[in-house]
Amino acid sequence: MHWLSKTPKVNMLEKSLEWNQGSIKCTRFMKGVHETFQAQFRSDFESILNARAEELVPGGLMVFLLTTGPGGIPFTDTVQGAIFNFLGSCLWDLAKMVVVISEEKAYTFNVPTYSPYVEELESLIQRNGHFAMERMQQLDQPMRHKTFPAQFYLSHLRAALGGLIGKHFGEELLENIFNHINTKEAEILSIHNGKLHKEIEVFVVLKRMSKN
Repeated sequence: MHWLSKTPKVNMLEKSLEWNQGSIKCTRFMKGVHETFQAQFRSDFESILNARAEELVPGGLMVFLLTTGPGGIPFTDTVQGAIFNFLGSCLWDLAKMVVVISEEKAYTFNVPTYSPYVEELESLIQRNGHFAMERMQQLDQPMRHKTFPAQFYLSHLRAALGGLIGKHFGEELLENIFNHINTKEAEILSIHNGKLHKEIEVFVVLKRMSKN
């Protein structure tokens, strides 16, 4: 549910508050970018809650998983943030080569995801008014405490973002892009084996309130 229904239109004027050059993800540092992605997430989440509210009888349950950001931790100090910075730097390497991808394409690539803080999520559910919070529990994934070879992480990166990258830059360039990314094994291992904060996955159970 952290995936947005579309990539918000970020103003590419350099003096704009929404300028996101050099970043492929909403990092919360650029106020205009953060507000644009946040507004899209709120709209999408509201639509999901309203749609489920129409389907459920009073007392019916809605269950979902959602990736949230660690409260008070800068996005760049998280594993997810470091991975997106890593991917962004790889794309910029290729943009500087010119023959692979253009700078314009690199400038305009944004990953349409948004990870709210838990407090923000609770506020949105309360404001919607259709559901009562029955349970919100942080999940501990045992796999996150294990160490894997670099190619394991790189293959996951391609599985998650390969389609999005191919659509933006062109399917014909996908192999060239990931061939370059695959040369960065030491960097991807340092991200996963370091002391960065991990994102939080929460298990949420909502109960449909009585219809007015």
